Amino acid sequence: MNVTQSRMKPPRLAVVFARFPVWNQNFAAGDFIELRRADFQIEIFTLRGQQGSFRQPEIEIFQGHVHRAFFLSPLLLWENIKACCRPITWRLLRQIIAGSFDQPMELLKNCFLFPQAIYFARLVKHKKIQHIHAGWASYPATAAWIASELTGIPFSFSSHAYDIYMVRTLLREKIERAQFVVTCAESNRRALGEVGGETAYSKIYVHRHGADLGRFRPVMPSVRKPGSIWHILACGVLAGYKGFGYLVGACAILRDQGWKFECSIIGQGPQLKRLVRQINQNGLSQQVHIVPPMPQYKLVEQYHNADVFVHPSVVTKRGNQDVIPNVLVEAMASGTPVISTRLTSIQELIQDGKNGVLVPPGDSQALAEAIVSLMHHDSKRERFVEAARQSVAELFDRRKNAKGLIQTFVTHTVGPKMGMTPFSMGVRRPKQRGQKSVSRP
Repeated sequence: MNVTQSRMKPPRLAVVFARFPVWNQNFAAGDFIELRRADFQIEIFTLRGQQGSFRQPEIEIFQGHVHRAFFLSPLLLWENIKACCRPITWRLLRQIIAGSFDQPMELLKNCFLFPQAIYFARLVKHKKIQHIHAGWASYPATAAWIASELTGIPFSFSSHAYDIYMVRTLLREKIERAQFVVTCAESNRRALGEVGGETAYSKIYVHRHGADLGRFRPVMPSVRKPGSIWHILACGVLAGYKGFGYLVGACAILRDQGWKFECSIIGQGPQLKRLVRQINQNGLSQQVHIVPPMPQYKLVEQYHNADVFVHPSVVTKRGNQDVIPNVLVEAMASGTPVISTRLTSIQELIQDGKNGVLVPPGDSQALAEAIVSLMHHDSKRERFVEAARQSVAELFDRRKNAKGLIQTFVTHTVGPKMGMTPFSMGVRRPKQRGQKSVSRP
């Protein structure tokens, strides 16, 4: 739906991120790229600046519309001095402190963002924003909630993975106060509903991010010569929950079995040094390479050059985990066979033995066996590729899925002023607990 075509005034949204842009969060930016294409006017508020650049063409549309609150800014200090005269400011601060008092680190972070949220509230009024949305359920949603309370402008938030399963500080309160909540998997919706209570289910929408199928599409496969080197690809932030250490372990097994291969792990993150050390200790420096992050147009080439894409996700002791990694969606859309692990949310994307292979998490031996199995069976690979592309086209087409997200935002911004409801605009009612799954189209 294009709001211009429907003769409505384009809604003005403020979107709060911790950082923007971030190289490994293109899935989150993609949602707001689609909203911008639908004529939404979007201002980005960032708590900590950026981690990346605007070199990707799609991101460039937000240049000049990204705002950061600097602590030494005279305007920020002045807005906080004025806010001290308002009783609501102290009520909110007491609520934030009480809700995070038993978690010192979360309390410190919330106190750090509180003055920024006050400044954002001023920007929201100045920019004539109609709705505030947070890109994550953690600190961005806390900032959006504070700005909403100070301005009377409604807010909502998106939730993805760690912000549901690891950082639950004030999550119930944010769900209760939000006008609606968007998440990317049914398993997430259940988890959010358990936190928010029975009445929360009616405001939680499932919106799958998906991939741009015009960009990520298969190419004609080249004829493989017997004995040629296999190319294994992985991509993601180098963190424990991605499980890349188990992939390195699988590569050691493949090397010991005499297989010829190269493995590229694209990414950066806190486990970089550990992975490099593991690669060197296993004598894999000639076979396994860690490649810095790259723009998506170059990533497309990597998918096409790979014989298999491996995403060995695990659940950490702290509960950090993947939900539906967008790199899996992109690989499947690009015609690359995929191997991943049996995490609940990943099984919403991959059906083992039908459109990919799933193995137990944290099992290097099982990963190695799955890779060898695909090496030996060209017909299996071809069957998986065809089924995977069909699955992605049905459920993870970003342009198609964005229509449901756009309808949700229009309903909650322009809709109420025009006497509209979600159902008059064709948006299906979110299911109540116990009902069958309702996903965005």
